[in-house]
Amino acid sequence: MSDDQPLVSVIIPTRNAGKIIGRCLESIQSQSYRSLEIIVVDNYSSDETRRVVEKYHAKFITAGPPPPYNNFFTAPIQRRVGAEHARGAFLFFVDADMILSQGLIEECVKRCEKGADAVTIPEISFGTGFWAKCKQIERACYINDPRIEAPRFIRKSAYVQAGGWSEMFGAFDDWNMAKRLRACNLRIDYCTNNYILHDEGHLTLRGLFFKKYRMGKTIDLRHISGQNLSVISYQLTPFRILLLRKVVLFTKNPIYILGVFLMKLVEATGMLIGFLMQTFRFYRI
Repeated sequence: MSDDQPLVSVIIPTRNAGKIIGRCLESIQSQSYRSLEIIVVDNYSSDETRRVVEKYHAKFITAGPPPPYNNFFTAPIQRRVGAEHARGAFLFFVDADMILSQGLIEECVKRCEKGADAVTIPEISFGTGFWAKCKQIERACYINDPRIEAPRFIRKSAYVQAGGWSEMFGAFDDWNMAKRLRACNLRIDYCTNNYILHDEGHLTLRGLFFKKYRMGKTIDLRHISGQNLSVISYQLTPFRILLLRKVVLFTKNPIYILGVFLMKLVEATGMLIGFLMQTFRFYRI
């Protein structure tokens, strides 16, 4: 790689990610593509997140509402702030629990140099326990499904043309970004040679419920049209036939098939209750 290659800004929202972000940062610094800046946008972590980030010489920014007013999904705010501070010709939105394959950024840049404005990257989940295996199966069902997957790697000019990251859509921020890119007739390509490993850790139904609950508190129907509701319901419903068919392709084990649908039902319930609590202003967590 030459020294004049375009800069890629990797933006990572965090909150109390000290135990997991090290592997993410290591995978970024180990990329075959070298022209990178790393921007960590933190939401008032109380653990060792900042100390770990500083070991990797990444830019550290604090943003979003402070405690106790941040008990919801603040990542959309942090992504927008990170993009505002980015100097790169490309923006890459990564989560702290993700590990990048070594040639990923290089492939994304090459696809953009061939005409893509954004790139969607397949995610492979891993973790420990029964529910992590169910999440791995579920996520495998979504690979190359544009109604579920959304681009994380975006040309800065395309990002600006599409209006930038919007926090108004809360938990559906990434999907809304993809929708606005398509509305601008911008080209979204797909990685075929590289991937993201998504570390789910040790999942529990309780943890999955409250994660979706906090995300549900970010949903504002004033910003969601009827067409959007159709796509959102497709993403959330655990009983759609297409998902059933795909799950059976990935596992014949009835325990895991039932587990995936129970997990989706718990997540959808958490999202719905979070939305209702936010709507009626009853904040109890």
